Amino acid sequence: MEPIEHRIKILPAYNSMQDEEPTLDELYAKKDNDFKYHLQQIANGNSFNMHYNYLLKTYLCNNENTIVKVTDSIGQ
Repeated sequence: MEPIEHRIKILPAYNSMQDEEPTLDELYAKKDNDFKYHLQQIANGNSFNMHYNYLLKTYLCNNENTIVKVTDSIGQ
């Protein structure tokens, strides 16, 4: 006969796509696109030092003489 009181906590909707880890191909593509983006920025005449130093620090272990081999045969 007495009123009942409930406390309900509403959580955000579950998105299964957020919880999935990226595949190896997706990780490689992300790094590949990032590297290409910074090279293109240099080619377009944007801040050479900023983009060059980013590539040097992020991908080339601060060694400008690092050998980079480009291949399109991912996973083969």
